Formats: sequence, C-alpha cells, structure tokens
Amino acid sequence: MIEIDKILSEMSISKDYEEKYQLLALLLTALKSKRYKPTKQDKPMISDFIFGEFRRMTAEISETDSYKQKSLIFRYGDTLFLLVMEIHRSPAELTAENIALTTEFGALMEKELYLESKMEAMFAQEIISSTDVRDFLARLSETNDEYEKGLFYAGLLHYRNEHSRLIETSKSAISEYMKNELQRYTEEYNPENEDKTKSFEALCDACAYFIRDDIVPLLYKVLELGNNGLNMFAAITLLKLNKEVPEKTVAALAHDLIYADGFYCALKDAGKDELFPAELRDEVYLAKSDLVHWLTFPTELGKAPDEIEYIGKAEVKKETFFIFRFRSDSGTLGDDIKGKWLIGWSGNEGGTFSNFDEYEKFEKETPEKTVKYIKKKLL
Repeated sequence: MIEIDKILSEMSISKDYEEKYQLLALLLTALKSKRYKPTKQDKPMISDFIFGEFRRMTAEISETDSYKQKSLIFRYGDTLFLLVMEIHRSPAELTAENIALTTEFGALMEKELYLESKMEAMFAQEIISSTDVRDFLARLSETNDEYEKGLFYAGLLHYRNEHSRLIETSKSAISEYMKNELQRYTEEYNPENEDKTKSFEALCDACAYFIRDDIVPLLYKVLELGNNGLNMFAAITLLKLNKEVPEKTVAALAHDLIYADGFYCALKDAGKDELFPAELRDEVYLAKSDLVHWLTFPTELGKAPDEIEYIGKAEVKKETFFIFRFRSDSGTLGDDIKGKWLIGWSGNEGGTFSNFDEYEKFEKETPEKTVKYIKKKLL
C-alpha cells in the first residue's frame, strides 16, 4: 500500500533531485496503474505539496550555476506537471495563484535551459546556417559539464528528421566537433564517470547522422573499451554504415539481457541476423531481454531486475505475450513490493509492460493455470 504521507515527506526534505524524481516516478506509476487511488483527503495534500515544490524550485534555480543541476530540477518539475494533471483533471480545479506558479516555472524553464531552447529555435529554422551552428558549438565547447554535452547529442537524435535543414558547412562543423569529442572520450574513458559515459553513448549513437571517414576507426576503438552500453550504440552506428561488427562485440551484446533483443533487431534490420548466436535466437530469451531493457528505464526499475524467470505465454488479440516474474530492490519500488516476485510481460507487437503486481496474488496450482489467470486479469 502506498504511504503517501511518507513519500511526500521524503520528497520535501530531499535535496537530491534524482532521488526526488525517482520517488515521483514511483507515485505516478502507482496512480496510473490504479494501485493507488487518492482519497478526498489525499488530493489537497498532494496539491499543496506540488505547488509548494514549484515555489521552492523557482527560488532555488536562481542560486544554481550547474547546468546539470538545473536540468535535474526542471526534469523533476516537468514530472510534477504530470502529477498536476493526474490530480487535477480540469484547469478549473486550480486557483489563480497556482496557475500563476506553473506559468512562472514554465517560463523560467524555457529561459534557463539554454541548450534545449537554442536547439529548438535552431532546428525550427528553414535553413540552419553555419554561423548559427558554429556559435552554438563555441558556446558548448566552453562548458566542462558532461551532462550538458550529452544533451546536445540527445538533441541531435531528437531532431534527426530536421537534419536536412542544415547546410553542408553546418553538417561539416558538427561532424568535426563530434570527431574531436569521440577521440577525447575514447582517450579519457572512465567507467566510474556516469555522466560522461552517458554522453559518450549518445555521441556514438548520433555519429551515424554525421559520419566522416575518420570517425569509423574511432568507433572501432570504442568497441575495445569493454562497455556494453557503448558497444551497443557504436555497433548499431557501424551497422547503419554497412560496416562489420567484431565477433567479440556481437557475443558480448547477445549475452547481455539488457541489450540482446535490441541488438538482434538491429542486426535483423541490417540483414545480418545470422551473426547473432544461434543458441540465443530464441523467442523466450529475446522476450526476456526486451522486458529487462524496459525495466531499466528510469521511470520503471531504473536498472535490470535482480532475478527474472519465465512463466509462460498467452495469446491476446493475435499478439503473443511472454509472461515473466521478476524481483528487485530498486528504489523506485514501494517497500511493500521490494524483493517480492512481480509480474511483467513482453508482447511480440511491442506490448511490453508491468503494473508491478505481486506474483503470489496470481499464482495457481500450475504454471498453466497461473498464466490463464494473469491473462484474464491483466492482459
């Protein structure tokens, strides 16, 4: 059972916006899955908390120099907006003061998040000049915040459908910047620096859209670092360029549940799925990998489950669902379900999900009967 007082109290006290975001994600997941239905007494308490947080963040942001910290604050604030919509189904339920608070915070977000705002404005242009791009890259080169750099690469991926608006010299400037950064990241690689590694991953992914001959050898050097997150993005970029992926890299990704299914799909798209180990080309293994990858999203467990086991499969409206039970000590889970077996599934048409329902509440005398009951109640 969700202890709303405890969750709100922890979020109010915490100064760690990553932790606050995870707790808020837990609350939103519970609301959306109907595991938690706020009472009439809960709603005003949650509403007071939300707008109290907006006041606090508006004051705090002016004292924050770190772009990373601002981004974390605004990510948390953006999620608070989702909570507002869950609690207040109509704008008529909001007071004029609360509307003013959300409006002020939204305007502050647009002003302070320079990188996102600049990229949005730049890619909205019909033609993106090399002057705009070089000014932007010069500003980006001044920062030592690897989190901010990673947002640039993520932005390039987000606006990939607008890349045609870049004139050739603009594309060349970005390619040159990315080549230099790829070399720097490879030389300075440190698996302990999470922000830098995430930025490195996004860079490897974005390279596919700004390729040049001297980038390809650097991607092969990335594969020598032994990090499967980096392996995944560098290998997929190489596949998009119709380049070979070393057998060692293929084996590493195929045996990693977080990446196996996604990598198999990338190989299949490239017409090279025969490279994937035959013994792992199994529908249950790939479905398990799909669910594990989904569970690593920050809005779910935020990491791979500690254990995961296959229960069986069910057919629902021509889609096959592979059903699993898993358990985890993730901080995104409530204390009432931490460490317990929970239910999740992977659908062959993309219906991968978990309500984080307890397995024991659905378990029957046989696995077959358990699957039938889960199908009836959850699918």
